[in-house]
Amino acid sequence: MPDGAKDGIIFGAPPPRSGDIESVTRALHVLQVIASCNDGGIRFSDLCKAANLSNATAHRLLQTMIHEGFVEQCSSTRLYNLGFRFLTLGAAAANRFNMRDLARASLQRLAKDTGDTVFLCVPSYYDSVVVDRIEGSYPIKALAATVGTRRPLGVGSGALALLAFMSDERRTQIIQRNADRKDAYPQLDPTLLRAAIEDARAKGYAYLDGIILKGMSSVSGVVRGPKGDPLASISVAATSDRLSAHRRAMIVEEIRREARRIENSLGNGAAMPVA
Repeated sequence: MPDGAKDGIIFGAPPPRSGDIESVTRALHVLQVIASCNDGGIRFSDLCKAANLSNATAHRLLQTMIHEGFVEQCSSTRLYNLGFRFLTLGAAAANRFNMRDLARASLQRLAKDTGDTVFLCVPSYYDSVVVDRIEGSYPIKALAATVGTRRPLGVGSGALALLAFMSDERRTQIIQRNADRKDAYPQLDPTLLRAAIEDARAKGYAYLDGIILKGMSSVSGVVRGPKGDPLASISVAATSDRLSAHRRAMIVEEIRREARRIENSLGNGAAMPVA
């Protein structure tokens, strides 16, 4: 291990210059902008506008990140996408903090107790991603989403729960960013979405009936981080007749109990004791 290192962390290096920090911040912002584009990449002009960078600065940052494998540019479309270098980093991060593994036992208990299909979603920039699904014993399954399904935040009860309980600033940013996707997802109309968010925040959970799939409903709660931000959502989906108000209330309590279990496993000091 190098001199001045402890537990793999190197100490004693000179502090970064303010210009260095600004460059890193700009580079990270560029990566976030590229990552938020799920429709095949982003044009250079759009990237400059979204990242609030001059052409020269954006070009310099992009060339460096392309050289390092963090960004790729399609030779035919000239659009920019994240590079394959992120696969390695993503795998390393997943091994250290794997929400799917942490939540698996809770999802299994919910599926067993309710007999219905249980989903786990996590936020990914302006979208939510299904990272796990457990089917219950009830013969009619809610299979509107599979592992890997990606939808804009706000579309589906799990994605709505994540959005509803984010900070006001982040939620406003996402609503504005996703508004231009409402042709494909009518639920993203800002007026409709804000009404759904207000309803979820008032109830403490998200509930949608027949929005994604006619005759199917789902109810969702969130797993919070130590600062109260939503790390994941847990959803129970079933035929609409199985999510009557009375049964829905019982399922909500089960979701909350399992969310607290996961929060406790994260060392979340804000988590309440599990009943």
